[in-house]
Amino acid sequence: MNKRNFIDLDLLSNGEGKLVYGNRLDAVSFHETTCEEWFSDFVEEVSSAIGKRYFPVYRIADGEMRFLFGYKVNWKNKPFRSLLKYIKYELFKSPWKTSWGESYSPTEKKHLQTLLAKCIKNIAQEGKLAIYWNDNGLNAFVEYNSYMEALFEKIGVRLDADNYVPFHFAQAIFANYADRLLRGKNVLVISGFDAIEKDALGKRLQKIGVAHYDFYRCSPTSALKDDYTLIKPRIKPDIVLVAAGIGAARVLADLKHLNCPVIDVGSYLNVLSGKYENAHAGFFIQPKVLENS
Repeated sequence: MNKRNFIDLDLLSNGEGKLVYGNRLDAVSFHETTCEEWFSDFVEEVSSAIGKRYFPVYRIADGEMRFLFGYKVNWKNKPFRSLLKYIKYELFKSPWKTSWGESYSPTEKKHLQTLLAKCIKNIAQEGKLAIYWNDNGLNAFVEYNSYMEALFEKIGVRLDADNYVPFHFAQAIFANYADRLLRGKNVLVISGFDAIEKDALGKRLQKIGVAHYDFYRCSPTSALKDDYTLIKPRIKPDIVLVAAGIGAARVLADLKHLNCPVIDVGSYLNVLSGKYENAHAGFFIQPKVLENS
């Protein structure tokens, strides 16, 4: 990228906005635009694919970057803590796990890194990579910013305006347009939810007005290791929502046969279910259609 454009993402929030990021959240862009225009184009891409064509959207942040490319020290945010984690994972090769409970042993990690890279490459060709690539007031997870394009080149992905959108787009689309996207639609959800949260989500999706709700439970701790190519929902979905951590990439890549958008919504699915009040420290809250439910 010869020139970096920075786009203020505050417009995406339906909660407290960029205040929760230290009053700055500016995503890297490959072209001059506005948040409103960029997000509107993304919403249209997803909307036009519903029930018609495969369109995967995979979120990539610190967990995915560390798994694929190794730990880097963030010298701008809690550097001592970051350095200790670098020593733990890169020098002492401690067993790798995410903040959401995913765990993969050192012996299986190399194989799974190759698998994840392949999934990401396929997703980039068919849909969007929603990458946490921004400057923010907290300097949270900015340690990969200057290396981003070079790192993805290593796995055969050339980032560009066609395959990249900001990380927050994948959740903002439901925080702001849940009723437009889901009402009257057949919705398949794939996550590691227990039975209680699965049922709670179903009730709240009914309030939104979905036509049909189907659920497939993946592993809550090792979704990347499973095969999803044989999933055959009872009713053909118009759209699929996924919360499977790093393993969401495999879910998305394996569900091409469903011919519909497959969106990695991550923690926002817990907001839709009512388990959490917000996502990303309050940047996103529940959609208006679910207020007082």
